[in-house]
Amino acid sequence: MAAALIAPLFVLALPILDTSLAILRRGLRGLPLFRADRRHIHHRLLESGLSRRGVVLSVYAFTAFFLGLGFVAFWCRGQYLPLILGSGILAVLLVAGRLNFSCEWFAVGRVLGNSMNLRAEIQYALAQTRWLAMEGTRCQTIGDLCEDTVFIARKLCYDWVHIRLEDDERTWRIRPVNGNELQLFRHKLPGHRDCFIELGVSCPKESSGMKLREQKPGKNSANPA
Repeated sequence: MAAALIAPLFVLALPILDTSLAILRRGLRGLPLFRADRRHIHHRLLESGLSRRGVVLSVYAFTAFFLGLGFVAFWCRGQYLPLILGSGILAVLLVAGRLNFSCEWFAVGRVLGNSMNLRAEIQYALAQTRWLAMEGTRCQTIGDLCEDTVFIARKLCYDWVHIRLEDDERTWRIRPVNGNELQLFRHKLPGHRDCFIELGVSCPKESSGMKLREQKPGKNSANPA
């Protein structure tokens, strides 16, 4: 009976693992557990260079392997369950090591050591964005909202802000970039296809592994006081 209940869990090994890692990752950072991010396993596989087809086939292969373990556990009536579980854990560790996931998974000491500072920083950023959302409902003009956005961007240590609206486009250089490159984060405004807010953080040109784009200030650049 126990084997019949445990065997189906092997088939769900991948979603269980992915969900557990997401809960742990967001909990350590102080983020809402249901907040979306791009750190799921399939996102990491895409970032490693696999095509979408390759990611799907990899997920199928992983699930098929654990499906086989589930059949073995059911057929043996749970007699060799510890050995089967050990095989599954070993397979996960080997795949994680091959895809360079294990460096983050097993850096428990470093993650826990930085967790409190990281949580404080994230809570501060969330509080600032909530304030901006509430302030946006009270702004009388688009100009006031833009000023509030730049104010929050300065608080969060961004170096460059670019806002594109339907009838206007403005750029604020909050801090000098000093020859560095900008890593840009774009947020499209809901309901407006061509409207967005773009935030930039200066990074040294020697940085690797990040998708960077050089600063290209618009003609309407403005430097807020």
